[in-house]
Amino acid sequence: MKIDEYSDGSYRLPKKTRPLGYDIWLRASPSRTEFEGKVVIDAKVTSKSAEVELHSRDLEIGPVRIRTKKQHSRFAPWRSVDVAINEDRETITLHPKRPLEKCRLQIEINFSGKLSSGMHGIYLARDGDELAVVSQCEATDARAIFPCWDEPEFKANFTWTVRTDQGLTVITNGKLVAEKPADTGTTKEVDHFFATTRKFSTYLVAVTIGRYDAGEEQRVSKCSSTFACGPGKLPQTRFAADVTAFVLPWYERYFAHRYAYDKLHQVAVPGFDAGAMENVGAIFYRQSLLLMDPKTSSFAAKKRIAEVVAHEIAHQWFGNLVTMKWWDDLWLNEAFATWIAYKACDEYRPDWRMWDDYHDTKQTALVADALTSTHPIYTPVNSPAEATELFDIITYEKGCAVLMMIEGYLGERVFRDALQTYIDVFRNRNATGQNLWKQLATGSGEPVDELMRSWALRPGFPLVEATWISSGSNDEAGGEGLRLRQRRFFAQTDLMRGKKTAGDPWMIPMVIVYGTKSGIKRKRVLFRDAQMDVILTENEPLLWAYPNADATGFYRTKLDRKLLGAVLRRGLGGLSPAARMGLLSDQWALVGNGKASIGSFMDVLCGLRDDDDYVVTRAITRRLGYLDERVVGDEARKLLSAFAGWFLDPQLESGWFDSPQDDDPGRAVRRAAVVYALGHVAGDKEVLKEATALMKRERRDATAVEANIAAVAINLSALTGDKRRLDSFVQTYLSRKAAGDSPELQSRYLSALAGFTRPATVKLVLSLCLDSTIPQEQLRVVLVPMLVGRATQIATWAFLKRHWNTIEPQIGAMGISRLVEATGSLPFSYRDDVETFFACNPVPHAVRAVQKALEAMDTRHELLEREQEKLTAWLMRRKLTAA
Repeated sequence: MKIDEYSDGSYRLPKKTRPLGYDIWLRASPSRTEFEGKVVIDAKVTSKSAEVELHSRDLEIGPVRIRTKKQHSRFAPWRSVDVAINEDRETITLHPKRPLEKCRLQIEINFSGKLSSGMHGIYLARDGDELAVVSQCEATDARAIFPCWDEPEFKANFTWTVRTDQGLTVITNGKLVAEKPADTGTTKEVDHFFATTRKFSTYLVAVTIGRYDAGEEQRVSKCSSTFACGPGKLPQTRFAADVTAFVLPWYERYFAHRYAYDKLHQVAVPGFDAGAMENVGAIFYRQSLLLMDPKTSSFAAKKRIAEVVAHEIAHQWFGNLVTMKWWDDLWLNEAFATWIAYKACDEYRPDWRMWDDYHDTKQTALVADALTSTHPIYTPVNSPAEATELFDIITYEKGCAVLMMIEGYLGERVFRDALQTYIDVFRNRNATGQNLWKQLATGSGEPVDELMRSWALRPGFPLVEATWISSGSNDEAGGEGLRLRQRRFFAQTDLMRGKKTAGDPWMIPMVIVYGTKSGIKRKRVLFRDAQMDVILTENEPLLWAYPNADATGFYRTKLDRKLLGAVLRRGLGGLSPAARMGLLSDQWALVGNGKASIGSFMDVLCGLRDDDDYVVTRAITRRLGYLDERVVGDEARKLLSAFAGWFLDPQLESGWFDSPQDDDPGRAVRRAAVVYALGHVAGDKEVLKEATALMKRERRDATAVEANIAAVAINLSALTGDKRRLDSFVQTYLSRKAAGDSPELQSRYLSALAGFTRPATVKLVLSLCLDSTIPQEQLRVVLVPMLVGRATQIATWAFLKRHWNTIEPQIGAMGISRLVEATGSLPFSYRDDVETFFACNPVPHAVRAVQKALEAMDTRHELLEREQEKLTAWLMRRKLTAA
């Protein structure tokens, strides 16, 4: 069946009737659990139809009536219609007394409902004493607010009228044009009237009602830009305002198309499932991703806020102005916004090295895409749950990697010009991935269709195996280069040995970096066959080569022994930090699926011991943390601790615990990574002592400790903390929340709750997840690391099973898959328990997440069976050698 056809099982609406505009009247307030409304829908009947079906979920439907108008005639009188509720399809069907011919149609529907307990549809958002009614419609939750055609292809205009309590602020997609006291007798309510919007899809609908402080309207280019947040927090929006002032006009130049909507609100709401949502003209954010105090903000937090703001504003063109036809092309929205947000931020602050952060994040996409439970970037979607589950790292990060490879292959200018044409052709319309590919192919003259089919329509990615070759004979000088072979990379050893790794090769745009006596050089190739020879030098020796310069390719590399040795001896200085990080990650992945020994990985790790770039240091310390948490047994943990102390010793510098706030950001991040590993993996008593002292100083004065080390010190001090320390963390968090401190200052202590390891403290932290101490949007921030942590995971899993019916509805449809997937960190002995639990408690939005969790257990178990004793032996040999 074609994906745009209609059948009972497809969850798609018939196209005989299409909406043109919605006039929505809504009455809601944070002081009430229920809401009510009326929607008048202007629609068009395109072919004869005996019924009209539209979406509705969890709504009480009141009286419904319709009226029709043929061309050049007046509307007929209103008449009532029968309504059938279709709960499984989340629709209602209107049955007129006579079939509808081609005509204009108006539908008036009265409805009511309850604010959702989750963070989708329309719900009550809460952060301490801050309350607000908030909408979140992506992917398919506008239907839980008002009856509508809730599919991306049904674009329409929206006109809002919202009635709520006096003294509250209302923000929707449109401009506020008037406020009038409501004619409700003694009740003090106000009607807020909003201008009609341009056409857009229902998943971009926005409404929020609460006590917001609104900043002064600013003109950014020709756009009206305003920030809104909880009382007293407006100064914390200044950084996001600076980012907006740069990226919005930058996008206008890049796309050659002005911002299309009447205004731009950016709102920090007091509870949100997603990080942020690109609603037309009214972007909603988690507070931690919009509000920030530059004086006490870490380098990572600044970059994260800038990237999220850039991502959501990019959607106003790529997603909102030009919209996917259906959710199978979600990557068109999210991968593109991810890619261009990094690009815009790199233009905003080149010194931030944003692309290095992306290459770090990309490693998690490579891990996920190596599992059999992965999915292609383009994935058919049949149900609302399937649509929501696609908001994952494959869609965002792998999609971004593919766009990066294509831009690198076509060239920046050709790529940009084709995108401008695409925006111009499809503005205010819907498009598919193939529409974009066609524009890129037409603009470049290159086989983009073939390239995209290779990467977007199939799961997984290739392993590129590189062997050193020479083209000369014994009596004749020749060139040297690489023999490249490709096959699919799997995380599981048995699959790497099987036939599934064969099949059609990927079309891989590659950049090979290599060294000669005359310097470091690069060569671009398009690797499109199963095997390819690439000659790099003629009549001069090849010193080393690495087939993924700057780590821009979405593939793993396996170097033969000669190549790997040459890179470690001579080539590390010629590799970018991202490539050195990629070398380390690839080598570990090869250990995971049996293509390399753990000893070879440890040799690569030791080869990077003196690397002082923060990106590489951060990757090294994370790998040491993984070995500590997931690989070594109890008898080898002391060996690993000693090794970590020896390994990190060259990274130590004097004054690392007393660095100034204006310290070099890269140095500060490196320092924080090293200190955390010394405390957490090496168990360095002096480091733990200093961390506790820093924590106490920070509690007294949040500005007294350098921002990048502060959270690390607080987390380390939690490791051995008792109930008294736990209580002090909770009190500090609550007092900072009450004072309206920045989200990052609050999060230092909230996030650290997951670090307490004593059984009594673990039990107390888990109890805080049930009494509203931990905000709804932050539950997974605490629970996910507790599921991963060796000392906390068993108690956390038992807690989740016991309280699943309470916790699961609160996490949010997008967040629940992250929590479910984290169960994959449990010991292999819990595999059957996890599988049985989710079979008995199915989570529609996390079906693939369960598969990922089980597969992660399987692959890690196989790794431990094969390599754990070998790692212990390697660590023992190093200890004896050092002695």
